Amino acid sequence: MKLISAHNILCSVAAISLLAANVSFAADTEALVLSLPAPTLKGTPEQLPIGPGIEANSDKAPAALLIAKGAKNVALDKPVKTSVNPFTGEANQLTDGKKEAFDYDTVEMKKGSQWVQVDLGEAFNIQAIAIWHDHRYIQVMHDVLVQVSNDPEFKTGVTTLFNNDTDNSSGLGVGTDREYFERHFGRVFDGKSTKARYVRGYTKGSHLSALNCWQEIEVYAIPDAPKPKAAFSTPVTPTTLTLTEAQPPAESPSAPPIVAAAAVASQKAAASPVQSTAAQTAPAIESISSTSVQPTVQVAGTVAVTDRVDWLRLSIWAGLTLVLVAFVIVYATRHSHAAPLAKAK
Repeated sequence: MKLISAHNILCSVAAISLLAANVSFAADTEALVLSLPAPTLKGTPEQLPIGPGIEANSDKAPAALLIAKGAKNVALDKPVKTSVNPFTGEANQLTDGKKEAFDYDTVEMKKGSQWVQVDLGEAFNIQAIAIWHDHRYIQVMHDVLVQVSNDPEFKTGVTTLFNNDTDNSSGLGVGTDREYFERHFGRVFDGKSTKARYVRGYTKGSHLSALNCWQEIEVYAIPDAPKPKAAFSTPVTPTTLTLTEAQPPAESPSAPPIVAAAAVASQKAAASPVQSTAAQTAPAIESISSTSVQPTVQVAGTVAVTDRVDWLRLSIWAGLTLVLVAFVIVYATRHSHAAPLAKAK
């Protein structure tokens, strides 16, 4: 019987574990599918900028980015502000879902390094950011930066997701990304699950114009589940009742104490049944008033266990089991061959 190499066993276990992890990762992600506008009808210009710092122009859609399942565009209809007031269009058009190659769908600002900023309303784990600057023309936008932060002033906690300002002409740091051509596919930037509330993008004109043009910004993240409504118990408000002690009847001053007490009780019941009932409930009311009644809040919570964790645990256990079985086989095989040799000697 041929001995099994321990190296081959370990390689097999590693391959199985990696395959299980990849299957789990694929189950938790999906390709980002964008709603694309129609392509521009103006055709491709004859002279386009070229160079090592510029991606090749292509009319084919780039490979789709894998993002977490269930991610939605959380920037739709969210408020937008800009570094300067646009002279064409309005800032809120950048999150209205319209990104066709029309002049009225484009927001234009003056030259220089300018930015636009989207307020998502709350912090999200951002999966991807899709941007259309201006695909009315096939052009290269300069100094494109995409940043996210929880600070609306972008002074602290800033994460840069993309920067092709290789000469730092915008003063935000030297970028290492390449410039690209504006097409109707837009440009998708990996959000890297960065948690942030604000998204800011910079441009500094294009090779065709010094103006800064924008059409749409989409931010993909998993919206938070709706929070359960808190259930409050109705607080009990103690009521104070004043009971008036009845006097013995004047016409029978010499009645025995027991008879007099019975007469007083009868008079109370006949004269004021409400007071009699209140007298019976007075101890219960005093007990309630002496106890602090607080609203009861019930918040339902769930603990989400992802399929990925289950797959990883399964793959680890499977790998350990295979290693154990393999070493048992190796040990048994070696001893089965060693016994006849010992007898022969």
